Amino acid sequence: MKPSVQKNYFPIFNVSKKAERNPQSSLVNTLNPVLEIVVKEINTEMEIEMSKDGDLNTKKADKRIEESKEANQNPQKKHNYSKDEEANQNIKDALSAYNSRNTIILLPNGKKKTVRNIADYYNVPKSTLNDRTKGYYSADNPPSLGRKPLFSSQEISDLVNHLLRMAQIGYGYTSIQLANLVRYLAENCKDKQNFKASRSFLANLFHKFPELTLRKASSYEYIRSKSLTIEIILQFFDVLEAAYGLVKDFTKKEIDPKDIWSLDEVGFKLNDSKNLFIVSKKGIKNVHAIKSSNSNHVSVIFCTNALGFTLPPYFLVKGKPKEDFLLNCKKSGFQSSVVFGTKNAFINFAAFNDFSKFFVEKAKFNDKTASVLILDGHNAHTLNLDALEFLNKNKVFSVCIPAHTSQAFNIGDRTVFGCLKKYWRQACHSYIQGKRRDLLLEDFPLIFKEAWPKSLNQFGIIKGNFFFGKLFNSYYSFCFSRNLSFK
Repeated sequence: MKPSVQKNYFPIFNVSKKAERNPQSSLVNTLNPVLEIVVKEINTEMEIEMSKDGDLNTKKADKRIEESKEANQNPQKKHNYSKDEEANQNIKDALSAYNSRNTIILLPNGKKKTVRNIADYYNVPKSTLNDRTKGYYSADNPPSLGRKPLFSSQEISDLVNHLLRMAQIGYGYTSIQLANLVRYLAENCKDKQNFKASRSFLANLFHKFPELTLRKASSYEYIRSKSLTIEIILQFFDVLEAAYGLVKDFTKKEIDPKDIWSLDEVGFKLNDSKNLFIVSKKGIKNVHAIKSSNSNHVSVIFCTNALGFTLPPYFLVKGKPKEDFLLNCKKSGFQSSVVFGTKNAFINFAAFNDFSKFFVEKAKFNDKTASVLILDGHNAHTLNLDALEFLNKNKVFSVCIPAHTSQAFNIGDRTVFGCLKKYWRQACHSYIQGKRRDLLLEDFPLIFKEAWPKSLNQFGIIKGNFFFGKLFNSYYSFCFSRNLSFK
């Protein structure tokens, strides 16, 4: 600071020179105003010590100043008695003593049982005990801090049950719909106009009820939700039991789990459009991942039994299979697989006829065994009389699941195809990343060999079959409890 400016630095006291250097003045200026009184008391003690001993004990004074400074910077939080179990127990004991004042007149210390004496004896605030005795608050439910909530605990519980129920039947709420629902309830049921369910409100609701969470919902067609009824399911189980009976009549014993087979088709696109999560710089606007521009696809017939044993994949390609495709199948370890060409790479009558021969060759262990093959309702399965007759001659009894219920009864849809598609997309990305070129149809076996073994988790397949049997038992017990007929 310039000397000319320092002349008017203390205009109130009319001081034209710098203030004398006091060893404690700079300390007072650097501390918070709350500590000024503490520093003055320390200075007073220092002066007293100087007058007595003539020696200034600065170390002791500096220590007290530092302790006071830390206490001011880190103040203790206000004690919340609503969460203190010891304090709540003292309040309950004090209230019990007050209620028994007619039978036991005196306290253990010999004083009369008044509100003040009881509060002093049990170390609780008098106003707190007075509120409890007058019934303003109950002893078991202490008052909460802050303003009163708009909805009661029972109303919040009913709202949570409604949200869980709607999510269970497929009509769940999004976060925006939940906010609008809360605002509607506040305006129409609580007369609270212009109420806004903020993010903190939803965050507190999710924190208070840990069973609530935001999940990415899978699409579920309306017709599928209406097809999975008790009557349709029981009818299917009756047909399935009849097929098990045919196997028992032929083998003279109960059906073996290895003789229960499930079949389904799944398609793979070379340019799968679902995006992957890529490691990139934080904050960047667009992150790209190169994918194939080839729109060809290949269908794979997946067939497994109840023990988790899976047949080699049966490939369906568009047009006549090329030699490079067949050669890559052998390189990839699919020597036992069959490549069949169709018009659009989907299953048809000719493809299912050929697969029937493939199934009898790979799944029939001997001529003395019989099997059950569970199919979906595709026309190539249910209306193909040649294939069905061929299967029946070889003691393979076909059972068709109800329409639009494959998500519940097909093992592939339940436990295999989800992870298989995931590993397929990762394998495609890795292949393009390594080859630095577009994908060709002949590259399919080389890519598919990376995804196929990873998805064939025997435990997962058995778990899906276990759910199938559990669903069977649960629906039958449901009908037994309501005296419903099965036929």
